[in-house]
Amino acid sequence: MNSELLFEALGEVAAEDILRAGIAGGYLEGKRKARPVVRIALVAAAVLILLAGAVGAKMVLGVWNDRWVQTPASDPEAVVRDAIENQMQKEYTRSVRVVSVTEDAQEAEKVWTGAKDSMLARQNGRPDTALSERCGSREDFKVLYCVYEAEYEHTETWYADGKLGQWFYLIRDGEGKWEIWESCDPVALDPPNASAQEAPPEPANTDGAVEETIRMVKAWEQFDDVASITVEKAVYSPKQTARALEALTGSSLAAAEAWTEEYLRENMAAVEITYTTRYRSESNQPTPASETETGAYYLLRDPATGQWKNSEITGFMDAIE
Repeated sequence: MNSELLFEALGEVAAEDILRAGIAGGYLEGKRKARPVVRIALVAAAVLILLAGAVGAKMVLGVWNDRWVQTPASDPEAVVRDAIENQMQKEYTRSVRVVSVTEDAQEAEKVWTGAKDSMLARQNGRPDTALSERCGSREDFKVLYCVYEAEYEHTETWYADGKLGQWFYLIRDGEGKWEIWESCDPVALDPPNASAQEAPPEPANTDGAVEETIRMVKAWEQFDDVASITVEKAVYSPKQTARALEALTGSSLAAAEAWTEEYLRENMAAVEITYTTRYRSESNQPTPASETETGAYYLLRDPATGQWKNSEITGFMDAIE
């Protein structure tokens, strides 16, 4: 389907209706419905795959379905090193080199006790409550932090190049061998071409982009389990806009959409927003739950109308971060 036709079709449907359709009935029988951010991500993923076309779809599905090539061993550090070095078996890897692997006992304790501020809980939007069912004892669970340098083929993946840091969560089996159970997304420690990430000239009417971002987030109040959403802060971010411009330059997404650098400089804006979601009480929860989140949305402006809309760039940036 042509991207313009898809946008045109979606434009006829209210954002709130799309959200309701994507989450009708919830996911899990007998469990709390997925949070709005997760449900939005699933709807956005489907739209992103359609928009990006065959190449983009391959990249999206490749990122989300990727698995570590690992060999369980008695040395957990060796397992992580091996998994990183085995990235060379993937068609999207040009080069990779492990810099260091260290144990993170503090993160391991947070994950084991179900703390909400662990790196894994922050990524997944919730702490893991079933780890003890997968792991025999606390001694059979470790977290290792790996620093490595990598360069990728960006026609095949959206992974970032440069020096990266990544948490790995390992479980020891009954035979005394460790294997990777879970991992966080890699974090860029030393992004390449950092000097090129200077803030581009601010597009006209970034206030409109901020207002549209607030409207999108507030629309989640339509969900049955959401009592209210309070926006703490929403501002145009020159830094995030520059990062997106750098990431999009030469990408298959920009090529598929025929976005020139000039067009993006004049019509793209990143908005950082912090908001608190308060959920409705459930029978087993005397105090309503709430959570505060911070995120970035990447909007494009229609040069003809000046109207700002959230774009597939948001999903693109989430995939590479």
